Amino acid sequence: MLKEIVDLKSWVNSGDVSCSDLNTKTTVCKAVSLHILEGPFQHEDLQDLLLILQDIGRAGVAFTEFIISEEFLQMIIQEAVQYLKQECKTEKSDEMYVLMEQFFDAINILSESSAEAKASLVQKFCQLYLDSLLQNEAADFRHRLEILRSMNVLLEDAPCSIKEALLSSQFIKPSLKKLSTLLNEIGDYEFQVCISECLFRIIPKKVRDQTISTVFKNQARRKDFLVIRDNEFETDCRIFLNKLNASLKKSNRVFSVPCNKAWLGDKELHKPDDPNYETFWVDFNAGSERLTVFCGSYNSSEVRNIVKQVMIMLKKRFVEVEII
Repeated sequence: MLKEIVDLKSWVNSGDVSCSDLNTKTTVCKAVSLHILEGPFQHEDLQDLLLILQDIGRAGVAFTEFIISEEFLQMIIQEAVQYLKQECKTEKSDEMYVLMEQFFDAINILSESSAEAKASLVQKFCQLYLDSLLQNEAADFRHRLEILRSMNVLLEDAPCSIKEALLSSQFIKPSLKKLSTLLNEIGDYEFQVCISECLFRIIPKKVRDQTISTVFKNQARRKDFLVIRDNEFETDCRIFLNKLNASLKKSNRVFSVPCNKAWLGDKELHKPDDPNYETFWVDFNAGSERLTVFCGSYNSSEVRNIVKQVMIMLKKRFVEVEII
């Protein structure tokens, strides 16, 4: 690791400090960071820089304002992409996408420091999130899902005025159309839920009726989507996606099957603890080649480590799920 990165990390992670010390640390961060970007440095140095960005986001508003105002994030990602183009055999390597995920994690942490930071970062990076998701079809499914999850986190609690500004931008309408296509083609229920959530977060409720025609040309599908309620998103989204997948007929790649009982090993799973979630569904996902079960939470220490969504790779058969 470069000495300058060690110095920067030490400054950022030093203990509680006064406002004047924060200003001093901001100045030092700026000087050291710009020096670091003159390179040359190694891939692990870039990873360390992205982790430092996360530390800066946790340190307080003063650091975040510096990061945003000085366009430091753009400089970091530009340097990262240039480095990986030189070092990787292809721009679509796992190494590049791991770095991209770390970058988006840093943005999300920075965005939580203040309402102003959230608004600014949504404006600056929403297009980058969408481009990374939609233009890299050869990327591993897991990387694309993580990018989509990160985008939903960034959009959460973003001001309506910022979202309305996004909707008026040139890039957003083609991106919304591509999201609609991806909804049909991705072949994974969880990914479809995340796309639906993304559409909900991008399009404010008050303009959803007139905007959704950009996404869905089919009138019946628009109607089904608009029935989804914000406060009942999971259950209503299940109804919407089950209808959507059934309508795809031969091109459908997600097969949702109701079941009476299911087990993970010798532990019985149960449907989510929601009175509106009437059916226990199991999703067979041809696109991601996995089986997903959305189930309720568990209090028993024996199954505490079982995640709410159990994912089984169909080819490798890590565990068996019995459906009756």
